[in-house]
Amino acid sequence: SSVISIANDLSEVTSSKTLYGGDMLVTTKIIQTMSEKMFHDKETLPDQRQREAIILELLHGVVKTGSNLLDESQLSSWMDLNQEDQMRVATSLLTGLEYNAFLLADTIIRERNIVQKVKNILLSVRVLETKNIQGNEVFPDLEQWQISDDRIELPRTALVENSEGGLVRIVFAAFDRLESILKPSYDHFDTKSSRSYVRNTALLASERNDSGASADLQQQRIRILNSKVISASLGKGRHIQLSQPIKLVLRHIKTENVTNPTCVFWNYIDHAWSANGCTLESTNRTHSICMCNHLTNFAILMDVMDEHNHSLFGVFDGNMRILIYISVAICLVFVVIALLTLKIFNGVFIKVSGRRNRRGGGSQIGGGSQRQRSGRRQNNIRDQTHETLAITTTTSATAATASGGQPAPTNNIQNIQQQLNLQHIPNIMGAASGSHLGTTAPTNFIQHNSIRNSNRNNLNANNFNLQQQAAAAQQQ
Repeated sequence: SSVISIANDLSEVTSSKTLYGGDMLVTTKIIQTMSEKMFHDKETLPDQRQREAIILELLHGVVKTGSNLLDESQLSSWMDLNQEDQMRVATSLLTGLEYNAFLLADTIIRERNIVQKVKNILLSVRVLETKNIQGNEVFPDLEQWQISDDRIELPRTALVENSEGGLVRIVFAAFDRLESILKPSYDHFDTKSSRSYVRNTALLASERNDSGASADLQQQRIRILNSKVISASLGKGRHIQLSQPIKLVLRHIKTENVTNPTCVFWNYIDHAWSANGCTLESTNRTHSICMCNHLTNFAILMDVMDEHNHSLFGVFDGNMRILIYISVAICLVFVVIALLTLKIFNGVFIKVSGRRNRRGGGSQIGGGSQRQRSGRRQNNIRDQTHETLAITTTTSATAATASGGQPAPTNNIQNIQQQLNLQHIPNIMGAASGSHLGTTAPTNFIQHNSIRNSNRNNLNANNFNLQQQAAAAQQQ
């Protein structure tokens, strides 16, 4: 059948490719169109078993496609749609699954239980004979559904009242991740059916201080869908009122900082959650028990006490944390790379600077050695000159004394000393002023002055001795 081929192709495409927002709209419309076409095509199949087999294959493809649309890999596809379109596509998906499930249920003419279990959807089509119904019908029953321990319990009276030809046909479904799509907001919440909630919230606010009442009221209006979505239907597309309410046990997804549970159902017409016909029987930290007088898709709405914990992507907090961790890790890697690069280039710079300093130091040492050698030569020349002058002076004085003459005038010796000192000072100062490297020239100049003063003192002492000897000779 061409419808079966389309269903299989659709499930393959939605599982292997990321869709766009427009693809979501088209896919859900195709699901509904396939059920309508199969409704007409099944009449051309004379064999009952063949009918059931073909429709069952169609249902399997539709359920797989629905699960693919709810998968985390298609999150970006839902985000491409605005909130209104998200609600419409989700409604179209739910009704399409329900139509195809009842298409199979209406084809079955004997008691049978068919279960379709995929990643994000658990679907059960049950056809029961009224004479065999002994008690309440519970879903999930024998099916293994690890996603949640939610439970729907249909009373026997409601089943018998909605039977046809001795058979009652029921479609149960449990969804995973649908709660992240059907996000409630105050604008979309059915205010007519939730007047008691608003009234109780206002009363609570009036009992508090005026300064914090408005803030608390605004905080109370932040609502989240705090359970998985579970559904039960007794007729295709019919909002059946029951004489005896059904019982729902729903587990809370979030148990901290939440309060005020409200039992709600999904209104296909308004594309919004409504509390009409449902009441809260009891609640605790982990579960809530609801009683509803009709069948459709059910869940629990709760208030978030800490408004900072609630966001548009609140149901994906785990994924957001993973992205944050990855981003921090990448930043740390880049910081380490930057530090290593800085350290490497800093080491190269130090090596180059050291080489330059060694080269400059060598030239300074060489220049200093030359100046030291020049200074030593000047000192030697000056010392030799002093010695020569001293010897000459001594010899002259001795000769004069021996001959009985007058000793040389003292002022002549002083003139020689002054000339000697003035002769060496320019050379030393020239060497000091001509130096351009380090502190070698000033040091040599100081050394020269010290040697010069020492020689001057020695020369003065010799002159004094000569004068004493000359005076003694004259007295004799």
